[in-house]
Amino acid sequence: MPYFLLWNSLALLAHTVLAAKSGTPWLSYVCGITRIFLYPMQQHTPLSRTMIVWVACAALIITVALSTDTGRALTSPLRALVRPIAGAVSSWAMHARIRRASDDALRRTQEALQEDVARLTAAARDLAVCREENDELKTLVQYAVPRGFATLSARILAQVHEERTRILIDQGYSRGVTTGAAVVTGDGIMVGRVQALDREFSVVALLTDATTAIPARIAGSAFEGILRRDTQGGIVLDLLPLDAVIAPGDIVLTAGLDERVPRDLVLGTVRIAERRAHAPFLHVEVSAIPLALRSFVFVIVGAP
Repeated sequence: MPYFLLWNSLALLAHTVLAAKSGTPWLSYVCGITRIFLYPMQQHTPLSRTMIVWVACAALIITVALSTDTGRALTSPLRALVRPIAGAVSSWAMHARIRRASDDALRRTQEALQEDVARLTAAARDLAVCREENDELKTLVQYAVPRGFATLSARILAQVHEERTRILIDQGYSRGVTTGAAVVTGDGIMVGRVQALDREFSVVALLTDATTAIPARIAGSAFEGILRRDTQGGIVLDLLPLDAVIAPGDIVLTAGLDERVPRDLVLGTVRIAERRAHAPFLHVEVSAIPLALRSFVFVIVGAP
């Protein structure tokens, strides 16, 4: 069937549907079907199988349109045929909506639970940190301050050197901190000295820093030397005589030759003590305490 005939038939079909929707009497329905059927003949076009199928589809569409709104007796058989299908489709759509709503509610519940778990995990982590800091602060309080000195508790804010040999603390010269002041842990172990400072902050060079050099001695003996970093990044006690009697595990203390550093602060323990060929001094390597797990330190300042 030519395309212009199809388009004209479509126009007639639309007109018939609109008339049926607006409540036009039953006769309009019959006239509409007849006009669609006769239009090709008016155009001198023979009926074909395609046209018969087209008219049948048009009748079905108009019938369904009438069944949805008008409820006329003409459409009762077709409504009876369509009703189970429509009911099944409606039931499926309702179940789909219910399932979608249930899935959305479940997803929201899961998201809320995940947020609660994340919040509780963060709270537990913060509580553990607070407990560790509290225990560390208790240790700081128990530290016996050397006579003639005072201490300031300071929080470690960050590591500020590419080799991780310096730290930033939250105490500066406004609280009496001076360059060269000793920095110790809560149990009195020296970890470094103040290298630079500002009003509210200070940079501490640890014992592993290349700029650190501290007069030190072996506990229980008169042997003294200089604690410093060697070329391999370790800590050594230099300038000890070859006849010094030193063994691994001996405690290394500050010698008290610098007025800014009290005497007998623990620096570490001897790890290796050996005589090397053609070396004028004894080679002594010292193990210092790790600072990675610390949150607070003490800065030793002059007594007010």
